[in-house]
Amino acid sequence: MKLLQVNTWFGRLTPQLVRVIQAEKPDIITAQEVFSVDGPVPFPDNMFDCFTQMKLAGNFEHAYYSPAWSMQIAHKVASLGNAIFSTYPFKSSETVFTHGQYNPDVTPANRIANTRNAQFVSLEIDNKTLHVTNHHAHWEITPEGTQTSVERMKVVRDKIASQNGLCIFAGDLNVNPGTQTMRLFDGLLEDLTGTHKIKTTLSEFGKVPDVSPDHILVGTGIRVKQFRVLDTTVSDHKALALEFEITSV
Repeated sequence: MKLLQVNTWFGRLTPQLVRVIQAEKPDIITAQEVFSVDGPVPFPDNMFDCFTQMKLAGNFEHAYYSPAWSMQIAHKVASLGNAIFSTYPFKSSETVFTHGQYNPDVTPANRIANTRNAQFVSLEIDNKTLHVTNHHAHWEITPEGTQTSVERMKVVRDKIASQNGLCIFAGDLNVNPGTQTMRLFDGLLEDLTGTHKIKTTLSEFGKVPDVSPDHILVGTGIRVKQFRVLDTTVSDHKALALEFEITSV
């Protein structure tokens, strides 16, 4: 099986992302900064239709979308949030906000910085339950994070720790491997970005060099066959690809 992790950068490079999805053929995608819109918006790159285009590109029968906020654009409602796409049906799905709450009509005046949510879904694969968590974490100017980064990530860690079964956690976590925030998962999950000593997960459009904010973490019973940082530019972040097998419950 294959999981693809990507921050879509508000869908700015959706055509390139679509081509990568078609080439990689992932079974699961965890994605952040995904736009979804309730009708066509007349922009040439179709960035506001990123959610639908990703779903179609991978022929995904199942998709779960968790907006952080929505706004009016060209007489349509466009939302921005996290998304999980899957070839396997969802047994359960839940969205938990780690800061703020969904704003259905965001404006510059009422926007709350770092409004974040985490998605928790469970999939049934070969009579086994796989928990997949997707999160766009608290952002600070330093990739080392702060105590606020730690406190907000604890919400995600505690939820994962309460789950029974297999677990994969992926997302743009906005901190480097080995930081205090990521050490919350020591003994619970393995951070593949850290294990593989990935120097950067940002593309040439990234804001700073030598930063690795994108992570895939795996729990017991997930056998890693291959972990890659893709070179093809799809965003200001690089996409991560995990090929894996389920070995136990």
